[in-house]
Amino acid sequence: MKLFLLYIVVMISLISCYTQSPKTTFCKNKLIYETNSNSAGEAAIKEGAAYKINLFTGDNNESVFANIDTAAKDLVLQETDEGLTQNNEIIYHHGSSLIPVYPQKKEIDFVCGLDLNTDILVSSKEYSIPNVLGLSYANNSFFDQLVQSYNYENMFSLALCGFKKGSFIILGGYDDSINIISRIHIIEKSSFVVPALKMLLADSKRVIGEFPHYDKNTKNEPKVILDSASTFLLLPVNIAQEMLKEIISTADKIGIINAFPYNFFNTDRGSGIKLVKFDNHNQIRQFPTFKIEFLGLNGKKEYLDIKPEYYFKTMEPKDELLRTFAIRHTQSDIVLGQPFMENYYMVFDRENGIISFGDINKACK
Repeated sequence: MKLFLLYIVVMISLISCYTQSPKTTFCKNKLIYETNSNSAGEAAIKEGAAYKINLFTGDNNESVFANIDTAAKDLVLQETDEGLTQNNEIIYHHGSSLIPVYPQKKEIDFVCGLDLNTDILVSSKEYSIPNVLGLSYANNSFFDQLVQSYNYENMFSLALCGFKKGSFIILGGYDDSINIISRIHIIEKSSFVVPALKMLLADSKRVIGEFPHYDKNTKNEPKVILDSASTFLLLPVNIAQEMLKEIISTADKIGIINAFPYNFFNTDRGSGIKLVKFDNHNQIRQFPTFKIEFLGLNGKKEYLDIKPEYYFKTMEPKDELLRTFAIRHTQSDIVLGQPFMENYYMVFDRENGIISFGDINKACK
């Protein structure tokens, strides 16, 4: 009798598992962090470091790795062993390069067992571009197809942990055990455009610069976007230069300014990756933390960190103390890349246009 009752309990449990609302379904995938410390210029910004997801494509389930990119909308893959059907050519912008790509319908399998027959863009292997899993907004974007095919929640979450183990993406959900500390609106559903207001020095709360006031109607100022594929922060010239002054001043005060190679502290976008070896993590933590003031929900101001552990970016998997300076300046769109996004566990609620920020240390554990 006890075995029979146990059997009934197990069957009820299984039935409830398989008949739950599709809206409770999500797909969690591990991300791999890779770096290239020999990059310069545009390649340094977009390919110096990348978070990659393992996908399987086609009838042969060929394994490919694609960069997670919150500033792109499409799933773009290089030609697989199955060959390339060249029709309906589209020009794809890869940095300053223009690459021909071709719409294809492919079976894409995720590590969590999610299968999706979806529209993607395919490039020839003669062009050296990374595979990209785009997560931003557009008509019939990759993520839209995922939501429509599987009835997933129109959201995803990211834990970008660098060389620490634990980086992941959850498609269709988030880890609700991680405390959310701040929320802001997405002010334009193109890329993830966010309402950044000011840059402050954390200790004194002194304002060191204001961000341009982007108006989505007039589009007459640079916008601020979140870009998980960018190794660097791309900031307005005045803000980048003021941050640089504070950082150099600290290096001088703690007596290590001469340890940095020539031209290490360079915010020019075209400069390459230069590396410095710190003595220990405490030495890095002596440098200033900066805060970005955002317009939060209901008009409330939210303040989110950019810590030295992240703007001095780890570039060597065998040595976490070997770092590059990951701040550059720009006169066009402002990019809050990995050195900002690695400070927080981030939940992108695409449906309601809200980004939430949680404890990255708990997420990465």
